[in-house]
Amino acid sequence: SGHKVALLSGGGKTADALKALGVKVTECKSISGLPLSLGAARSSLLSLLREYKPDLVHAHTRKSLFLCESVRPAIPFPLVFTAHAKFQNGGIKGLFTKPPRHTLAVSEDIKRHFAACFGADADNITVIENGIDTDRFSPKEKTAAHNILTVSRLDRDCSLSAELLCTLAPRLARIYPDFRLTVVGGGNDLQKIKELASRANAAIGRKAVVCAGRLCDVLPQIRECDIFAGVSRAALEAMSCNKPVILCGNEGYFGI
Repeated sequence: SGHKVALLSGGGKTADALKALGVKVTECKSISGLPLSLGAARSSLLSLLREYKPDLVHAHTRKSLFLCESVRPAIPFPLVFTAHAKFQNGGIKGLFTKPPRHTLAVSEDIKRHFAACFGADADNITVIENGIDTDRFSPKEKTAAHNILTVSRLDRDCSLSAELLCTLAPRLARIYPDFRLTVVGGGNDLQKIKELASRANAAIGRKAVVCAGRLCDVLPQIRECDIFAGVSRAALEAMSCNKPVILCGNEGYFGI
């Protein structure tokens, strides 16, 4: 469309994919260490702002929002933030979440949460529901027999589906000898889920539970599974691929 895009981030698979598409990517490891590494992160952002002179800056995480707000007095710029989860507002985390004038929320309940807990003006929060590319996420013949898939951030506030499935795995393997569970995602609960998977595999006597970690493209795993268990956009992607879906998780659905 003629727009120029630049990314400042801590790096990773998504940054590598964007770089391959021609996006200007600046890696700044100090972002992941915020707020302790604020000085170095501010220096990287200020340098990019002076060079790029953006018409709009988008902060995708709370740390990046905090970083952007810290440099705006020096170089004013239009800022928008994406609220994609029910961020906790207690303790030090609440102090680092200053709502900008404009916020994008991925659902109505997150809009209400962000307005109520962080004092954001509800009139300046635009809800943009998760959308799925149904040409890409489309049905194909399944290749597995009894494969269950769950995809999620594996942080403490959203790893419930993975935890329950790992706990149930030995029972399912007794009923279905070819049972297999694939857990996709990363986060601060990943090690806990790996330990649960190891216990389940030991009880089953084979590697029936696989922790695949973070993946940029989950389409192959969705097409291989027989049942998807999870919430949010990943559940919509599985539905788009014509998979039976069990909504299961800490949040990310509208209730029964």
